[in-house]
Amino acid sequence: MENYPIENIYQQVPVLAIVGLTNTLLNENSPEPRLQSQIIEPNLNSPLTSIKGQLIPYFTEQNKLNAWDVYKKNVGFFHAIFFERNRLIRPRKTSTDPNVHSELSPLNPNSPLYPKGIMTTKWIQKYTSQIPCTMLFFTDMYEYNMNDQTGISERDYDKLITTEIIERKKNCQERGIKLIIIVMIKYRETELSRIDEKVNFYRKTCGLDAKNTIFVLPYGSNPIELIANIKKTIYEPSVNYYRELNRRIKKKKSKHVPSNALFSPGSSQPTEGSMSISGWNVRYDLKSAFIAEFRQDMDIAIKNYENAYLELRTMFSSNPSNSNNNSNKPILEPNSKEWEDAKALADCINIKICQLYFYKEQPLSAFSQFQTHIQKYKILPEYINNNVNYTTINRIPSYAKPESSNGTIQYWTWLTIQIKAFSELVELTQHKLGLSLPYPTLNYKNAGSALNTSALLHSSSTSSLNEYENDLYLQKNITDPNMFIQQAGFYYILTSQCVEERWNCYKILQNESTKRDLSPQEKKILIEESKVDYASIIIDILKKAYEQFKNQKNGRITLYLARNIAKMYEEKNNYDIALKFYDRISKTYRNENWNVLLTDILKSIVKCSKETHSYQILIESLVELLSGEMSLEFSERIEIQEELLGLISGTIPFQMNEDPLNNRNIHIKLNNINSFVSYKIKFNKAETLINTPAKFQLALNTNNIKSPAKPLKFSKLLINFNDPNFNICLNNNENDKDTSFESVNDGENFRRIKNKNGLITEWINIKDLKRETVKTNFGSEDFLCKTVNLSICSNMRKVFEGEINTDIPIDLKVTSVSMIIESNVSNLILTADDFDQEYSICKTRDSSWIEVIGDEPEKLIPCENNKNELRIIKQQPELNITTKHDTIAFIDEVFPLELEIENIDNENIHAYISVMCIDCVITDDPNEINKPLEQMKETLEYINIGTIQSKQSIKKMIYIFNNNDIGNKALKVKVEYFIENKEAKLPLLPSPKYYSKSYEENIEFKIAFEISTSIIYQNQYQPFEQEEQIDYELLEGESESEEDEELIEYNTNKIEYYKLEVTLYTNNVCKFDINSMELMLKKPSIPGITISYSILGNVDFRTIDWEMGSKVNYFFLIKIVSDVSLKNSIIDIGDLLIRWKRHPDFQIFDIPISLNQSFIPLHRIEINSEPIKITTAVPSNVYLGEVFTLTYYITNLTLNIEELSVTMNSQNSFSFAGYKQTSFDLLPLSTHILHYNLYPLTVGHLKLPEFNIQCKSQNINPKICSTKLVVTQQPHPQSTSLNSNTYDGNITPTTSSTYSIYSIDKNQTQSLYVFVKPRVL
Repeated sequence: MENYPIENIYQQVPVLAIVGLTNTLLNENSPEPRLQSQIIEPNLNSPLTSIKGQLIPYFTEQNKLNAWDVYKKNVGFFHAIFFERNRLIRPRKTSTDPNVHSELSPLNPNSPLYPKGIMTTKWIQKYTSQIPCTMLFFTDMYEYNMNDQTGISERDYDKLITTEIIERKKNCQERGIKLIIIVMIKYRETELSRIDEKVNFYRKTCGLDAKNTIFVLPYGSNPIELIANIKKTIYEPSVNYYRELNRRIKKKKSKHVPSNALFSPGSSQPTEGSMSISGWNVRYDLKSAFIAEFRQDMDIAIKNYENAYLELRTMFSSNPSNSNNNSNKPILEPNSKEWEDAKALADCINIKICQLYFYKEQPLSAFSQFQTHIQKYKILPEYINNNVNYTTINRIPSYAKPESSNGTIQYWTWLTIQIKAFSELVELTQHKLGLSLPYPTLNYKNAGSALNTSALLHSSSTSSLNEYENDLYLQKNITDPNMFIQQAGFYYILTSQCVEERWNCYKILQNESTKRDLSPQEKKILIEESKVDYASIIIDILKKAYEQFKNQKNGRITLYLARNIAKMYEEKNNYDIALKFYDRISKTYRNENWNVLLTDILKSIVKCSKETHSYQILIESLVELLSGEMSLEFSERIEIQEELLGLISGTIPFQMNEDPLNNRNIHIKLNNINSFVSYKIKFNKAETLINTPAKFQLALNTNNIKSPAKPLKFSKLLINFNDPNFNICLNNNENDKDTSFESVNDGENFRRIKNKNGLITEWINIKDLKRETVKTNFGSEDFLCKTVNLSICSNMRKVFEGEINTDIPIDLKVTSVSMIIESNVSNLILTADDFDQEYSICKTRDSSWIEVIGDEPEKLIPCENNKNELRIIKQQPELNITTKHDTIAFIDEVFPLELEIENIDNENIHAYISVMCIDCVITDDPNEINKPLEQMKETLEYINIGTIQSKQSIKKMIYIFNNNDIGNKALKVKVEYFIENKEAKLPLLPSPKYYSKSYEENIEFKIAFEISTSIIYQNQYQPFEQEEQIDYELLEGESESEEDEELIEYNTNKIEYYKLEVTLYTNNVCKFDINSMELMLKKPSIPGITISYSILGNVDFRTIDWEMGSKVNYFFLIKIVSDVSLKNSIIDIGDLLIRWKRHPDFQIFDIPISLNQSFIPLHRIEINSEPIKITTAVPSNVYLGEVFTLTYYITNLTLNIEELSVTMNSQNSFSFAGYKQTSFDLLPLSTHILHYNLYPLTVGHLKLPEFNIQCKSQNINPKICSTKLVVTQQPHPQSTSLNSNTYDGNITPTTSSTYSIYSIDKNQTQSLYVFVKPRVL
């Protein structure tokens, strides 16, 4: 868009004038109006200087942005212009004389537009650099000038400020411009009232509005943030200036454009030589459009631009026959100054309309405008020229094709500018608005529209294509990619094609100048075009397209563009740069097998390398062109092959940039190019013994009937191994002149066979080699040599068969194969060194071994060893591997196993062992078994067991640990060893001198013992920790209370006991010793729960003789303390840990091994929330005829008051005294105690009277969950062990308060039993 004035195409924003931040003054010769009042001298020592230093860069940086940078965030965005300190705004013209016109009016003889000019950029510049919509006036308060040397007083200072404000206000009001005063102060909280007073003084004295006219900018604040907020505040009042300005423009338009129906757009003025009415319409529509842009009213701006555009198009199509007056001239005369200015103006308006549509996110409307502009203006007479000698050289979209058979140079120049401008708009939209291209997308759906979009797209209507029409647009144009908005790079490519068309027109015109006399206009064009550097222009445009597609990651099109750029460098004779582009492109095409495209690239490389005298690149490109994959005619292949051989032999002279001596040997790696010949190396076996021959075959395949075009003879064939002692050099037999390649049978030395498909197979025996000294590139070297036929032709397979026989253990590998063409000028060396890569298309040919036996025809035998490797080893020394261990291994046991490696050979060996047991952990250190499993190894690798003497053995202990499952586990042992000699030992693995032997057996794993567990709930007399607060004398009846009922409060902890029964079954095959059995409690995941345990009974496991096949039971008491507020939850208790080992009589190794540990997971316990809990206290000794006390503890475990009803039923075996039925309220977290005196009437195991309780609020019947037996005489047998445990440590044991556990299952009934004894006298 640089071809047009920036003012005409720049998207406008409101303009803001800044006064007071700079101290510059107007020049004496400046025509701008000046301030008449006195200006206060700036105080450079004022701290406000720092504020100004921040604001000036802020406004400067803001000016670097445009409307696209603040898209949808443009409220408060202005373009700032800095006014000199004493500058005022130009006043409006005040003359009432109708003959006095503006200096920019077409009616003013001194105007640049006189007499028919429509628009000038000076009018736009006036509103972008001279006349703002708002002025920001920055001034200081008096406090900051106290140290002023002038000694001015505060009163005089304020008078100067107010005088200047009044003068500037008057100046702004004449134009309708808004004046904003910003007072900069040094803020102090103690001076707030004074500051307000001063601001009010300025407002009243200067007659400022009360709102949004004066602002305070305190020192120490963030000035940029405050100014940004001020700009947003004054934005709407500021743009009102442009609304008023638009009204004035419409008023002026009515003076020049009469509303009489006789005058219609396109008619001429009656006055000869003056501007037409259409011109005035265009002028004022453009002014209105620009002003609408200033106020950011894009819809109005587009409407006015389209009106102006349509009017201009009518002016171009006008002629005397359709005029309404008697004028015999059209409005615009072709090739006149007004004609050219109007064309440029139409182009600018077109760019404006497209730009604003893109800005409004209506890309199809912009695209429609762009295509309409091209179609309507390409019919101008200067763009049409029928020339039979010309046709377009590119595929140009239909809307851009010239109207005639060819376009003129002017047409292609104009079209280049238009498409390039559109490209830049699309790029801007992509970058700023994120437009996704191509547009519209194929999945865009918007039904319901019946508009003929194709007609709309190409019509002359001012209505543009709306976004809701995309669906029909797709249906109409889906097969034409030119009807979609493509990426910006696409239009850059189209621009470059237009430049090529222009270049082509110039070449045709230049050619015609030698055949005929050109017209003066043609001569002028020819002179002007001769100064144009077309290639440079195309390169610059293509580089832009390249960057666009590169950013979109379109790799294919970037290669196409790089190729076009290289062609342009060729046209400029800049072959070095072109060669670099071609080299980069060829690498990609070669890697992706785009051989059709690669052929043309290689031809271009050949041309450029000749021009740059690059001998190496030239030869390499010619060699690659010999490949059958290249798209060449047979005659071209002949020429390329002859040129290649001619350059090497010197028959074709070639001037080199480099020293010819350095280019004598041309090295080409066939791995990096498409080769006309492929190599395949294979040995008939992967491993062999020393002094045992091993065959190898080198197959050369041309693979194609096209290449080489003629038989090609090589001078030498070098086969290089990783050991130079085995290198082979095959020399060409110069005496063999046979070029017919007919079938030949020369016994066991040479065979040539030609099958019905034309495939020629040559088999050459190279076993009988002689060692000779051969001159190579690196000097003289020793090779195994033989003279053979080294000629090849197309569709040929040439196989060289040799053999390797040595007495040295070694790993052999062919590192490279080189075919050499020698001459007196230079040597061509074709080398392949990557034999793992497949070069051949026919894999079966490469992977087969050709076997020749006697006079029989060849046989293709599939070769199992396709690798280019041969391991030559000594005969493997013999050794035996045995194991010793117990018959059966057990889960969780550290199982010892002895490995014995016996050397049967006559030589000493050095061995390494690797041991693995499937799904087991293995180590050679038993102490490692105690480590965490993730830190242990499942495999022992390369354990150095040292030297094993001849006929001797070494034993190694290993230990296996299995904690997974039972069954057979595979034990795998691998011994890698080498024969020791006096030479230095090889420290690393693997090595060609290492041998290996494997051993495998199964080890049976069983479980040492079976475990079954069960958990039973235990009723305990008291669920709370405050148990010691109970008076047990009441339970014995030894003291009496004043009342029969008591109420006790407790904390929120409840205690529950569970009995864990463990049943252990020993096995029948091995005897064990158990050291201990304990619980490994797991910390509860739920807060508020603690777990502890104790063993019931004193058990010393170490003293028990564990017989095979026996069954033993053990008991643990588990105590769980939980908060009553917890809901129902499940607790994972943990594991049962058993420490054990084999009995000494049942193990074969006397090795001190630590105890084995077995972890048995335990059941989970469900903790239920019980709102009401009942416990009982019953004496342990009850006698016939003696009264005893039965106590019930009723506990409320909720946080609510519960209403309870209690009933005691009679029983034949007892008489009782106490409440038979009662009701009471139980407070939260408290216990109610009921006492009953019972008199037994008989002896035996008697059922106590039934005790029933009902909770009325929750409608439940609580159960008795635990019973406490009070012991008054002899303690219970288990009471000693229980008192020593930690599960109820808060109780202080005494003789009168000892108790036993009375077990009741939670699912049992309410019935309780007591044993009544007879009293023995």
